[in-house]
Amino acid sequence: MSASDNMIPAPAVRSKPLIIRHLPYFLGAAALVALAASMQFDGYVLNILLQATTFSIAVFGLSVVLGLCGQINLAQAAFFGFGAYVVGLGTADLHLNFWLCLVGGCAISLVAGAFLGMSTLRLGGHYLAMVTISFQQIVTLVMINAIGVTHGPDGVANIRRPELFQSSQSYLAFCVAMLAIVGYLVWHLPDTKLGRAMRAVRDNELAAGVNGIDVFRTKVSAFAVCAVLGGLAGGLFAGGFAYVSPDQFSFAESIQFLTMSLLGGVASPIGSVIGTGLLILIPEWLRFLKSVPGLYLAIYGLSVILIIRFMPDGIWGFVSDAFTRMRAHSKAPPVAGALQ
Repeated sequence: MSASDNMIPAPAVRSKPLIIRHLPYFLGAAALVALAASMQFDGYVLNILLQATTFSIAVFGLSVVLGLCGQINLAQAAFFGFGAYVVGLGTADLHLNFWLCLVGGCAISLVAGAFLGMSTLRLGGHYLAMVTISFQQIVTLVMINAIGVTHGPDGVANIRRPELFQSSQSYLAFCVAMLAIVGYLVWHLPDTKLGRAMRAVRDNELAAGVNGIDVFRTKVSAFAVCAVLGGLAGGLFAGGFAYVSPDQFSFAESIQFLTMSLLGGVASPIGSVIGTGLLILIPEWLRFLKSVPGLYLAIYGLSVILIIRFMPDGIWGFVSDAFTRMRAHSKAPPVAGALQ
């Protein structure tokens, strides 16, 4: 081989287009949407599925702000409530278009999330947690006491759905499609410039700033994305159940969102879906124990404690680590002594 042959560059390996590489995801999502649209569920099962689907989108927000950026947020139920009330009041009282109200709810949540992010820029740990708790409590009090606007404890009824999805079955399919779209975007957020900046801030905020990352913008963006997903989920929730009230968006709901995120695995949207599904289904599985006072809640609490205790990275984190170890073990070269 001549020297000139060595100078010829090797042909570049062309990677498959993104849509081809992720085709299994899109096919799986399409199958779930078709299943949700075609299978006949009774009203009780439909309500559980709607709750699980909308809650999962809200928990996606925590996988961004907490799992990706490392900022704790105990006010996700407040953003969930913003979206729900804008859709509820807009469609029931003002007779506005559902889509306009849904976008409006996301916009209000975006502004509120950015405000919360800016006001907590220099806070961390328990100080940040206390501020977000206070924000959540203020929002809940406004929902209860601003009767002229929110209808107070009576809540908002007769919330309308979009014209294309009037039936509960079709609306569930729409929510599943939204879950798949949002999950895909959150899944690939770490591969974007913003996602890489969030990870850098989570790992070492000081080093991230030294390396030219705008820490202020990154933190605010994380809270804003989290809030938008909460508002979107709340708007979908309001349309699905046609009724909202302040007790559905209290601090207890924020704790529930956080538990769902930690239970499934805060670093992954797959973990968010797993944690949400389990925390909604475990009470249903234990319904037969409700006849014994206290036993139902004790087993429910113990189940959550055991999962978090023995799976600190969540269920999906545990499964991912186990799969990674299996792959590493299968690819490891054989020990020399074993061949003799």
